[in-house]
Amino acid sequence: MNDLNGLKKVTYLEAMKHHQKKLANMEDDRAKLFAMIMMYLSEESLDAVKKEPTWTKIEDEADAEGLWKLVEQKHKVHTASEVKEITKLTARANYQMIRQGGYESIIAYKERFNFALKSYEDQGNKKLDPPDIAMDFFRGLDNA
Repeated sequence: MNDLNGLKKVTYLEAMKHHQKKLANMEDDRAKLFAMIMMYLSEESLDAVKKEPTWTKIEDEADAEGLWKLVEQKHKVHTASEVKEITKLTARANYQMIRQGGYESIIAYKERFNFALKSYEDQGNKKLDPPDIAMDFFRGLDNA
């Protein structure tokens, strides 16, 4: 029985060493990921991100996760406007118009649908009931 406990302890310690090494590698790669995201931002996206109050802290810390969250927040709705009512309307219109493409798999369509729904809800539009969401999804399916 002691051999089994000893083996479990050694296995656990090895797993912890491996985990710590992965964390250290992720910490080392954080600045590289931050730089890569920055490299692919358009001038307009960069300007929008820099307007956020948290930008200075994110930039100083080369916080890749914080930068990604800002980029995602700024690009949830495809509109240049930052007027709340306009982004809300755009998200609602995008959700209502979503349709499966002719050669699009149902999985890809479902992912786009979920993204449009999340964007719709994130902008403060009326919460939809699950049966209504299901019917909206089915309405957008390609009949072919």
